[in-house]
Amino acid sequence: MKLRLTVYLLAAYFAVGQFAFALTPSERDTLKQVQAYVRQGQVEYNAAMESAAEADQRAADAYAQASLAKQHADDTDKAVGVVKKQIDDAHNREVALKKDNDKMKPVYDQVNSKWGLGAFAYGFKVLSRHLLIMAAVIIVLIIGCVIAAAIFPEVLVPIFAGIFHVIGIVFHIIGYFVDKGLRAIAMLFRKSPPPTPPLSMPTTQAVPPPNTTPAPAPAPATQPATPPPAA
Repeated sequence: MKLRLTVYLLAAYFAVGQFAFALTPSERDTLKQVQAYVRQGQVEYNAAMESAAEADQRAADAYAQASLAKQHADDTDKAVGVVKKQIDDAHNREVALKKDNDKMKPVYDQVNSKWGLGAFAYGFKVLSRHLLIMAAVIIVLIIGCVIAAAIFPEVLVPIFAGIFHVIGIVFHIIGYFVDKGLRAIAMLFRKSPPPTPPLSMPTTQAVPPPNTTPAPAPAPATQPATPPPAA
């Protein structure tokens, strides 16, 4: 539309210029005014086109800035989402940790009670519970084996006999090594005998010569004096 209007104006300008020599002075003045109007219109049209181009450029710049702002907003939303997820994960870990601490608080108090002797009571309680569970499982297995052996004796009795024989051999081996270990520990803690003194070579002593001097004769025994008889 703009290009067509420009073509029409240029055609009118050139057409008027071709017939300007056959016009009267007043018509020439009128024609000059028309040409001035055409030139002014062309200038205004060019200015309008430049303004439109500038407006289009500003619109393109604004669109580019809007796109950048939208991209920045999207990136910010993604970063906020990541941070929020990290915060939620940290909160969930804190909640789980608090549950674990609340669960272990009675155990901690019991273990540290009575100057630390509560640890032995807690350990004995846990060991007793596991031993009872193991005993119950073993009893159930034994009852099941007995029932199965009663139902299918020809098949299961030899199998169970072999299994029990292997179990007996295993326990025998374990007992052997436990006995050897206990004996070794007892030897370590057994009181060692006192050290044997070193052997000394016998020393020779000079034998004195025999005494050949005769022994003196014993003195005669003196008898007490007898008092005279009374008159």
